[in-house]
Amino acid sequence: ARDIQRLAGIHPEWQAIIIEILKHLPMFVVEGVRTAERQHSLWLIGRNGNIGTIVTHRDGYVIRSNHQSRHDGFGYAVDCAFIGPDPFAPTHDWLAYGAAVEAAGCVWGGRFKGLADLDHAELSENTIKTT
Repeated sequence: ARDIQRLAGIHPEWQAIIIEILKHLPMFVVEGVRTAERQHSLWLIGRNGNIGTIVTHRDGYVIRSNHQSRHDGFGYAVDCAFIGPDPFAPTHDWLAYGAAVEAAGCVWGGRFKGLADLDHAELSENTIKTT
């Protein structure tokens, strides 16, 4: 139920793909759709004296994230993590998650150049079925 709630506003085809992936991996949805304000707050991490390591290059305003709703009203990105006490630990099987995302024809953030984002996945424009 928590995962379904966190997938609210995500493109329906992407919701179905993520739900199927989660049936096979011990993971949960961390975040789906973000407001510009939320995206900007993440962008500020590690910048302008804010503590932490930079987590995104998309500020939410000038450069929008795929987590933000598009012109069709849907978000196209989801972050997932592993169930347990350290959900983002590098020891989890992130490659299995990435393989499942890519097998569905989608994009896994673990392949991003420069700033790998292991928990991030997004619907590819090529994956969307046209009716």
